[in-house]
Amino acid sequence: MKGMQAAILLLGLLAAGGCASTAGPDPFAMRAEADSAYRRGDWIAAEQGYRALAERVPEDAYAFFRLGNTLARQRRFNEALAAWREALIRDPGLGKAYSNMSALYLLQARLALEEAVRRLPADSAAAVQARRRLDALRRLTRTRLGQKTGPRPHSRD
Repeated sequence: MKGMQAAILLLGLLAAGGCASTAGPDPFAMRAEADSAYRRGDWIAAEQGYRALAERVPEDAYAFFRLGNTLARQRRFNEALAAWREALIRDPGLGKAYSNMSALYLLQARLALEEAVRRLPADSAAAVQARRRLDALRRLTRTRLGQKTGPRPHSRD
């Protein structure tokens, strides 16, 4: 259903722009190509496709949402957060973007706590507190950090 809504949005944006919007690549083909790369896990090609789609149809929240997902998979976390924020500007009701952002914030907190535990004297009160927080975050996130792909964002729509 969301995919159909995005397609209708793209069609409406093209129609509203008149003849000038027909110049350049077909947004439907661009989306299909980016989606195909996304499904294959080709994050670089997907990123390039969604960036191009976002430039072609800057009102399209879907392009920014998926761009954020591809950036997160590449562990480019700050860029992913920025892309998800752009998606939310265009569609404030896009709950999956909020969910992905929260998962990434938790992951960033976990990474910071892991670094704190490595650097603090093991017997210090700060280290004890950091280890407690880290244990709680590990239970909450259950994300393996050895992966090259980073956190697993919502992948639908």
